[in-house]
Amino acid sequence: MANTENSRKYLAYHRTAKIGSVLKVRNTQNNREVFVRVMGTMPNDVSSEVLIRISSAAMNRLEAVDGKCSVEVTYYK
Repeated sequence: MANTENSRKYLAYHRTAKIGSVLKVRNTQNNREVFVRVMGTMPNDVSSEVLIRISSAAMNRLEAVDGKCSVEVTYYK
């Protein structure tokens, strides 16, 4: 997610979730979780296989290796 390197906020782009929605994202490899707020829809240049893109702070919280991980997303209102 561009321009989030210096932010501590847990933000996301998502394909279908409404802007402002809160999602729980769980790294399936280590079970670490983070709640993120959807701030926009997924940019068009991202592969259609990618459902969610989260901020650097959220990735660090999930302890993702190489900036990528398999996740489970739970939707909240």
